[in-house]
Amino acid sequence: MRPNQLSESIDFLSPDIVIATAPYHHSLFRRNTEYDVPVITPANQTGIWVHNVADPLLVAIGSTQDISSLANLEATDELNPDTETFLLSDLLSVDIDLTDLTTTLDGQADYEAALNSNDIGGSYTHLTTNAPPDYRNNWGDLTVQGVVPGADGTGVEKTTSIALLTLHRNGLVSSRDIDAGKFGLEALDEIGPNRADTLRDAGFTSKEDVANTSPHELQSLDGFGRKTAQKSHASATALEDGNVHRTSDATIPRADPVFIDIETDGLSPTIVWLIGVLDSASDRYLTFTTRDPDAKGKAVENFMMWYTANASNRPIVAYHGQGFDFPVLKDHIQRHCSRYVDAWEDAWKFDPYWWAVKNNNAILPGRTNKLEEVAEGLGWETDDTGLTGGAVAHVMQRWLANPCEETEPDWEKHEAYCEDDVRSMAYIFDAIKDADRLDGIATTSDATESDDENVQTAQGTLSDF
Repeated sequence: MRPNQLSESIDFLSPDIVIATAPYHHSLFRRNTEYDVPVITPANQTGIWVHNVADPLLVAIGSTQDISSLANLEATDELNPDTETFLLSDLLSVDIDLTDLTTTLDGQADYEAALNSNDIGGSYTHLTTNAPPDYRNNWGDLTVQGVVPGADGTGVEKTTSIALLTLHRNGLVSSRDIDAGKFGLEALDEIGPNRADTLRDAGFTSKEDVANTSPHELQSLDGFGRKTAQKSHASATALEDGNVHRTSDATIPRADPVFIDIETDGLSPTIVWLIGVLDSASDRYLTFTTRDPDAKGKAVENFMMWYTANASNRPIVAYHGQGFDFPVLKDHIQRHCSRYVDAWEDAWKFDPYWWAVKNNNAILPGRTNKLEEVAEGLGWETDDTGLTGGAVAHVMQRWLANPCEETEPDWEKHEAYCEDDVRSMAYIFDAIKDADRLDGIATTSDATESDDENVQTAQGTLSDF
């Protein structure tokens, strides 16, 4: 990661703590940023360190001997045994044997022995730098959660990426993974490391510099054809001015849309437990939900009952709907309320993400095309619940596996997360609808220009340094 990318990423993410995965990252951070936040390097940690500014608490340890200090911290009330504490180290490693297809937790025996030999009464989630953020598993009495992107336990080289982790009082961890290439000049469409070097050599050190020049001047640079010059300039302009820029005259629905977002128990869902709906005709927000694990089709059926009675002649709009919401709803309508199959098939469905990105009709101002990033780029002030889609799905999985008071979701918090997604999507839709056409942008590939860089556009996926 280049220094300007590091500084820009910290400015964008505003973390309370930085976890560095190698000792030299600590000095790199201090040398290239002005931010006064704690930097923890588990691989170089000596003794015990407690971050007691926020709740829940984060404790970093360097060896199993440090675990003995936890009992003393509980006794002196520095740690509250009645609330969740996150214990960070590199002492546990998830090892995956790709030949035998088995998984082991290296370091588990010594780690558990240290915990069991001390009078420790609190509840702990054990964070390891040797597993990725989407890894979470119970190993006996240990709840183990990964924190480093690319640490998959296979020995494969780790990726260069950033994970923004949010720690919750119930022990869950939600994560936004951001590709480091989404910062600096590499954040621009069509710009990879080689073209970023070309821009820097020509005096362009920031996205603002690129936005303030002309596509014609960019086209004079080595490796920049017409398409690259136009798209990189348009991308820089969108990121700098925080506006959508349309690149075609393709139309979008003008009738009053029905904006929806669904919450499920994962990417191959067994239940759609919540459908949030914003009816733009009345500006009413509606919630269709089920809190009964045995009534898995209730939310879908009630939504379709409402839609067919009140809005069947208006478009259903879902961000990334083509890739998730629409096929999932179709499947669950067929499973649970097949009498609405024809109505669903006849419904006018529109996906702003698909229209803008997949069909090249607009350039969006987010660092990526994820809903929250685009809305943020446009100035939307999100309702910060600290949740992500993955975290919500994990909570639902726990509840479905064992519906009880201990696993019951915070329904109101999850519903607020869904509502914010729906309203931010409507905000994006309105921005697309009101956007001006950007002159001179070709929406098809320029056949005369070769592109030998392995480039992800600035509107791809998000990603530790």
